[in-house]
Amino acid sequence: AFTMKMASSLVLWLLALTPLLAVPPALLPAPRQVTWTEEDFPLRGTVWVWTNDVQGVTVADSVASFLNQHGARAERRQPNEPDKGARVQLRLEPNGSFQDKPEGYSLTVSNRQIVLTAATERG
Repeated sequence: AFTMKMASSLVLWLLALTPLLAVPPALLPAPRQVTWTEEDFPLRGTVWVWTNDVQGVTVADSVASFLNQHGARAERRQPNEPDKGARVQLRLEPNGSFQDKPEGYSLTVSNRQIVLTAATERG
């Protein structure tokens, strides 16, 4: 007979396996390369969005607006302002690794920040 003790053991066993069975979320459009880590970027408190380039201000404002529409509290800040916690950093590097790929980009997510690097605003 299936007992309550067996049921609780089964639940504990399944909970222990859950991290191993978890599937990373689907990304659309699919990137060419993904490396998953255990880090995630929490959307609590104020998320500061900034860019190193005047041309990226429109993109930074769009990112802040998107985050605000989806339950976060985001504000754009100037690059020379002191670090105030969680941030999204937009880097435009026209001569960087995506100089021949106007829509190419790199996205790095950690517990403290998101860094999006591209050659152009389209990236």
